[in-house]
Amino acid sequence: MAKVQLGVIFGSRSCEREVSIISAVQLMNHVDSEKYDVIPVYIGENGVWYTGNALRRIETYTPFDPNKAGIEAVALDVTAGSGALLANRPGKGLFGHPTQVMVARLEVCVIVMHGLNGEDGTLQGMLELANLPYTSTGVAGSAIGMDKIMMKQFFRRQFAAGNVVVLLFGALAVNFDFLSDCADAAQPLPFFLPA
Repeated sequence: MAKVQLGVIFGSRSCEREVSIISAVQLMNHVDSEKYDVIPVYIGENGVWYTGNALRRIETYTPFDPNKAGIEAVALDVTAGSGALLANRPGKGLFGHPTQVMVARLEVCVIVMHGLNGEDGTLQGMLELANLPYTSTGVAGSAIGMDKIMMKQFFRRQFAAGNVVVLLFGALAVNFDFLSDCADAAQPLPFFLPA
């Protein structure tokens, strides 16, 4: 059976980039390599996307040098179903023209992002356009979850409509009956970020 081509997307222009890097490196080094080919996809603080096996090592980021061997700038082909990571390569010879080559093809993505441009629905929207399955809530859930004002308005409307909503206060408070009902009804469990 062919291995799943697993894109691990991390980094970003967010000030929480370092946390994302640490989380992603730990994840990439603990994935079952018999089932998955891990394809690191690092988004630098300048917004440029990179791939390459060197991105699986934490020392690559202290400091990050995009010209280091084993790292290549790429762009995601958002054509539905493509999943291609494309790189521009210089032409050969005096009159050689640059060419675009596919360096990897993603089948599914794990989003290991923290903060804006990763947890706020923007990346999820792009992956939706590319028809690439991914981890995380969808576009709307991510956008509402990152915007605390929108989230509070959403919850107020849910209460007004008489819907059951579990709120987390302090360290952690969970309505286990509600979680059990979700499991019995085969509904997805809610995921909440504290405000």
